[in-house]
Amino acid sequence: MSLLPGGCPSWPQQLATAITKRRKRFLQLLVIQLLVCVALVYRTTFLESSVASHIVSYSYRYVINDFEALGTADKMARFPHTHAYLINHPDACGRADEAVLLLALVKTPPGNRERRDAIRATWGRPHEALGPDGSTRGTSGDRRVGHESELASDGGEPRGEGGKGGRGMVRVMFIVGLPKDGGGGGGGVNSALQARLREEDAEHGDIVQEDFVDDFYNLTTKLVAQLRWVDSFCPHADFVMSVDDDVFIHTPNVVRYLLGVKRSNGGEVPRDFWVGHVHRGAPPVRSRSSKYFVPTDIYPLPAYPDYTAGAAYVVSAGLARRAYRAALTLRRDLYIDDVFLGVCASRIPGSPRPRSEPFLCGEGRAVRHPCARERVLSSHGHVGAGEMATLWQEAVVGPAEARRRGGGGAASATARWALCGVVNAALVNLPLVHVVYPCAMPL
Repeated sequence: MSLLPGGCPSWPQQLATAITKRRKRFLQLLVIQLLVCVALVYRTTFLESSVASHIVSYSYRYVINDFEALGTADKMARFPHTHAYLINHPDACGRADEAVLLLALVKTPPGNRERRDAIRATWGRPHEALGPDGSTRGTSGDRRVGHESELASDGGEPRGEGGKGGRGMVRVMFIVGLPKDGGGGGGGVNSALQARLREEDAEHGDIVQEDFVDDFYNLTTKLVAQLRWVDSFCPHADFVMSVDDDVFIHTPNVVRYLLGVKRSNGGEVPRDFWVGHVHRGAPPVRSRSSKYFVPTDIYPLPAYPDYTAGAAYVVSAGLARRAYRAALTLRRDLYIDDVFLGVCASRIPGSPRPRSEPFLCGEGRAVRHPCARERVLSSHGHVGAGEMATLWQEAVVGPAEARRRGGGGAASATARWALCGVVNAALVNLPLVHVVYPCAMPL
């Protein structure tokens, strides 16, 4: 390198150095622009991928959960639920002074007669009270599922406790809309299926139908129909369960669990009780190819409020009624019904939030293990009538018969209690695929 007098580089060298620096900067800018272009091109698949979107949405979770009303400017009932009843049973829950521990509202399409019959024959058995083995006790002429006797020999609430202490019933109703005409027409009603639905209700008396079309995009309307029915015809119930027609409910375990909830709260129903499989900080799906796609003009926020999976969850009847009033202030275009309930809760003063119940399975099937059967409340994804009957026999009838036979006396019972305590603790706490154990392992 030739230097000028005084040790300075010559001007050609200075020019070469400046050009080299400019080339480096140009290349850096080019690489940055290329990366930005790639990010924009793959925005849907990368920035909105499951991992990335959950990280972003979860950071907003506490803000959204605490943001009471999600648009507090207008809390007036501007969106009334005006659908007319086509089939209804206003007296299904009995008198206002008649105890109803649990109202189970089953969401079911009009054409799913086989699934409804499977429920009627098992966990939602009509016309009869259920003993601990699922047998009939004191057959009556109504459609209520009694629970006064199923705990007496099963370590639950003692006999003879009445009123708010726990006696009452479980009431099962099926919620449907209008059957769509599948003949490729312009969205008409399938009159033949509607006629069969009326015949089915004439036989069983447990269907509630409103005049909206029953399809995926009206699930939120169906949820509001459920909440409306609670508010209008069963406000004196203690708890309300929303359940899909492919879910198995262990009725005696649910009754025992809810009685325990009341007992731990001084015999009263907790005001903001809401349990299920909780989704926390879940992001809206922005991919147009997804069935659950929600555009920003319907839901603009980056995360949903906490909500429970819609297959099975339990709320207090009081919370259901307040959620109904909140729903009347919201548009129904957010068609994901379980998310919509979370949004409704955000409009209720105090913004009640759900809590996880590991044995109430809102997604997936329960573990098939003898110890798990003593605690499991529900199991999701059972579509065959034979499967539902097998579960009822295996989870309810069989264990109760074994207990009646004695099973080895007090020492054996103590050993089984200790073993099952260890097994259930392990199943709940082991790092399985899902967060809660009933949904983690296939049945």
